[in-house]
Amino acid sequence: MIGVTVFAAMAVLLIAYALTLYRGLNRTRRSLARAWSNLEFSWARRDGDISRLLELCEHSAPAEPDTLERLVAARAALQSARSKRDVAAVSAAESALRGALSPVYAIAARNPHSYAESLLRALRFRIRAHERAICAHCERYNQAADALNARIDLLPDALIAGLCHCAPVSALDLGVPGADIELNLAFSK
Repeated sequence: MIGVTVFAAMAVLLIAYALTLYRGLNRTRRSLARAWSNLEFSWARRDGDISRLLELCEHSAPAEPDTLERLVAARAALQSARSKRDVAAVSAAESALRGALSPVYAIAARNPHSYAESLLRALRFRIRAHERAICAHCERYNQAADALNARIDLLPDALIAGLCHCAPVSALDLGVPGADIELNLAFSK
């Protein structure tokens, strides 16, 4: 009788421990999903401001088709990578987008309308603010990815992760905000 009671108590404790591990793993996965969602929100806001920047460049579109086309292609590549949640492709597309932005600022600066200078200054400020937010959210995503990967590597959590088909995730490498966008060089041309 005592043996059955002890066995039942140990089984309950083991199940409770497994449920605690499962809840911790799910909490870490939700943290990762929340970090990705924050990245998506910042990317969408920056994309809206880049659309406004492209509208500001419409007058120069015939003279600079390659430059504007490169930015449009980089935006499409980033959107495609984001929709697939392909971390390596997102990192590459983000780098290409940042590289394509610098010459577009120079094109927008040549807009002949009087309102264009103040609008360009505001857009440049907002895009750089979005860049900083994206890098901050990227850091949080990478912390959540590291936490999930650490949990998956630990033995008790690894068993639960294996049962739940939870795979390791890659970290994002978006670089330093504004590193590819050197505005002083773009405006000195």
